[in-house]
Amino acid sequence: MAKLVLVRVDTRLVHGQTVTKWRSARNVDKYIIVDEHLAKDKFMADFYKMSAPKGTKVEIISQDEALKRWNENEFGDDGNVGLIFKNIENGYQLHKKGFPNYFEFMVGNCVATKGSVAVTKAIYITPAEYEMLKELQADGIDVYFKLTPDFASVTLDAVASKFNK
Repeated sequence: MAKLVLVRVDTRLVHGQTVTKWRSARNVDKYIIVDEHLAKDKFMADFYKMSAPKGTKVEIISQDEALKRWNENEFGDDGNVGLIFKNIENGYQLHKKGFPNYFEFMVGNCVATKGSVAVTKAIYITPAEYEMLKELQADGIDVYFKLTPDFASVTLDAVASKFNK
């Protein structure tokens, strides 16, 4: 059985910051990207896998496959696993489909979109995403914002005033 050591949202998915800094900070053996679109797009999935540094294991699966594999054997013997989501909604949906409570839900780099609000440097979320994060937190999940291991964490409660007007 694998051990989840990182649960992170990052619009860039696999890039230097995730693979180098978080791999060493959390001792990640393998990244599992859970994304409906990439799971169906072999060309883009291969692109992300090839963009990871040599020796970095990356797998891209759908939400249903992630749930199935977790329920069968908790990702088998993949060692320390980092779950990566391209957006908050993907991680929220997987949890609502029955994936056991994440020990954390770290929101990293999220680009600005229409209607989004800056919660920290380089992290923007919409009011709808804020509501999803509140639900995850209400389920007992530690929800916070953090760009890299050397940045301080910002709690969901600390940004509530930006949404509760």
